[in-house]
Amino acid sequence: VSWLAMILPHIEQPAVYDRIDFSRGMAGNCALASSSSHRQIRIDANHPNALAAGTLIATFLCPSDILVRNNDLGTASSAPGSYAGSIGWPMGSSLPGGEAPLAKHNGFMGLVNPRKEVPWHQTEIRASDFTDGLSNTSAVAERLMQSLTPSATGFGYETYEVNSNTPQALLSYCGATAGRSRDLAAWINFCNDVAEPDPTYSKPHGRAWISGWALAANTYMHVYPPGNTSRNCHIYGGEHTGENIVTASSRHGKGAHVLMGDGRVTYVGSDIAPLVWWSIGSRNGGEVEQLP
Repeated sequence: VSWLAMILPHIEQPAVYDRIDFSRGMAGNCALASSSSHRQIRIDANHPNALAAGTLIATFLCPSDILVRNNDLGTASSAPGSYAGSIGWPMGSSLPGGEAPLAKHNGFMGLVNPRKEVPWHQTEIRASDFTDGLSNTSAVAERLMQSLTPSATGFGYETYEVNSNTPQALLSYCGATAGRSRDLAAWINFCNDVAEPDPTYSKPHGRAWISGWALAANTYMHVYPPGNTSRNCHIYGGEHTGENIVTASSRHGKGAHVLMGDGRVTYVGSDIAPLVWWSIGSRNGGEVEQLP
């Protein structure tokens, strides 16, 4: 389940919260084994949480984004959302310069895989864990909701008709496999070398606010700078670990609004210095860089 479902009582939506059976996975089949099978996770109309999943929550929608509903994620026609919680950097990442790879995830939101323990996860995160300061750590950012519709090729595959006006932030490219040790600049360089986006991994972005599934993109990472010209990169195996290089993005200006851990909301442009953007994604790395 996503963090968005957990905050419903605090945003005047207790009735929707009470409809959710949190003991049930947010998909019809959660016992999928392979990486490719995780692409088939769906919330159908017969799921116990289908009614809640299909409920539009105005607070979860950015007015400037494009609202499109379909059954890509199941016949429950799950309601989309515009916001993602920060989980910091990918596993094994580091700042450029050769420091030790990240051993525990360093973002604002806790992570847990209810079916399989993941050593990289920090499940419970308290205020005392923000040794860099809550005011210096990002919590939530805007993220474009998927609005593109892929078309089928003659070979049964899907493709997007992309032109110069298509926001890159709607597209996800292959970012290799989870567990690679790379500095954050190397992640960007690797992802930028991939020529074509994959609609299978792009379609779920923002399509179900209720889902804690990594590919639903209700979490994001501080790798690419914010803005709709930055791309996303899916990581094979990240379905288990929660890793998905989703980028903060919006349809207003070249950047995105970011909620900091102390409750302050600030607009961060795509021209932010990479080191600053990477640093505010970390809650406990001792980075000295901070937003102006």
